[in-house]
Amino acid sequence: MRKTVLALSIAMLALAGAYAAVTIINLTEWHVQATQPPVKKLAAYGVKRTAAYAQAENGLNVTYVEVTAPLGCRVIFDPALVLSASTNLPAKLYAESVTGNYAFQLSVNVSLGGTQQVQVVSGSITQSAGAPVSVQGSANFRLEVLVGSGAPLGSEVARLYTWLYFNASTSKARQKIVWVFKTMSWLYCGWLYRKGHDIVGSTAGAVSGYQVRLRVCSGSGTDSGDTVYLNGKGRADFGDLRFSYLQPDGREVAIPYWVESVSGGCATVWVKVPSIPASPGTARIYVYYGNPSATSESNGAATFIYFNDFSSAIGFTSFPYDKGADGWGDVDGSDSSGWQLFQGALKHRVTVDASHMYALTDVQNGNVAVCVLINLGKLEEIEEAGVAARHSVDANGYIRQYYARLIYAPSLIDSLTFRPRVNVELVKSTGLPSEVEPVHVYYSLQANTWYKLEMRLYGGHITVYVDDSKVIDWTDSSPITSGSRLGLFSAYNKNVDHLYDNFYVRNYVEPEPSHGQWLPEETDP
Repeated sequence: MRKTVLALSIAMLALAGAYAAVTIINLTEWHVQATQPPVKKLAAYGVKRTAAYAQAENGLNVTYVEVTAPLGCRVIFDPALVLSASTNLPAKLYAESVTGNYAFQLSVNVSLGGTQQVQVVSGSITQSAGAPVSVQGSANFRLEVLVGSGAPLGSEVARLYTWLYFNASTSKARQKIVWVFKTMSWLYCGWLYRKGHDIVGSTAGAVSGYQVRLRVCSGSGTDSGDTVYLNGKGRADFGDLRFSYLQPDGREVAIPYWVESVSGGCATVWVKVPSIPASPGTARIYVYYGNPSATSESNGAATFIYFNDFSSAIGFTSFPYDKGADGWGDVDGSDSSGWQLFQGALKHRVTVDASHMYALTDVQNGNVAVCVLINLGKLEEIEEAGVAARHSVDANGYIRQYYARLIYAPSLIDSLTFRPRVNVELVKSTGLPSEVEPVHVYYSLQANTWYKLEMRLYGGHITVYVDDSKVIDWTDSSPITSGSRLGLFSAYNKNVDHLYDNFYVRNYVEPEPSHGQWLPEETDP
């Protein structure tokens, strides 16, 4: 990235004398900065030039050049400073030292008139001086700066102390230049816009690593709740979205996100917030946008407790099944053969007739939400598919768990609703050769259609959602509180196919953290 700024000149005047001595026009010093006249600031980054300091060292004038750069992005300031002389004089720069708490994050090259003078790598001076440069009229200082991502935002990183020698043969004609390197209060280099958003904590207490859902729309509107509008300034495919979290110490850090879906000019996005205090405290996050060359960094695995979009691996570790003939909940065997990757999804073909078959993994699943996309296919047979959580097998070999399922069996009459058995159901396996089916809800299911099924568990309170609408709300007075496995469920008739996609597990508390204020749009400083 290249930034060009106008610069103030250090004038060198040749005086009569044995050394053809050189001095500085101003009698005190300069502190240079691009944000104030006569220096014009262009685009995002700047070099500051003002008479802010009043200090002299060794009886000589001192010029402070304040450089503000983004994190993790190599930036060129050309010119950073302009040197002028009325006669032809040799000049070179010598590096004395680098100081600062985050000096190890700084790498910089300083050149004069096209000749490299000083190099600093990770806070260490690797080139302390360059060849003399003939200055007649003017010569430009050029800076190439890289500040590592470990430095804090909006803070001073380091100072590079240098001496500018006007005559290579003498140390008496010299000017001290201190390069002051600071970071922008802006995390992402190359992004033009951002908006801040406050997440309000839950009355249930503080949470960490919590997944928060946002609705990001490309058009214009009023930011409110979970919805933010980018006013046509972001990529239409949302590939330039980035998110950050403002730590309590004032440092801004990148946070992972996952784009769940895009529809009607809006994207459903999950972000993982490192820490949210208890109510009424808030956590500040930022959404960045406005970089046409950026590509998506959507990453479900980094965002959730567990994630699988079945693009490359089945991902589950155990595949038990139980047969209805022996009583539901009695584990009869294990069979992974029916679970296969299929066109970017996971397909299950029931291989044991009249059975419940599982694909499970060991994941923390006490208070969690378990979600998956399900397609029951042609709806020609009795079909069941869903998600299971808090799954374990007791000493007698019986399953204890909760599972939520979509069930299609129009030839059967539901015992609770007295309607054809086309339902969303919540089921509790109690560790006995039987099951409790506390809630049946009639739900119209269509063939070859994807449904989003989610089961949320918080203590004994269990809710089930289909396509983000709550359809079941039940409290278990004697809840299952243990069980280290969770995953997918499939039943019922042999050779029936079910499809699954975008399976994820997230943290869940009640009430969930809520959405607070949206801040006005900011532009790249």
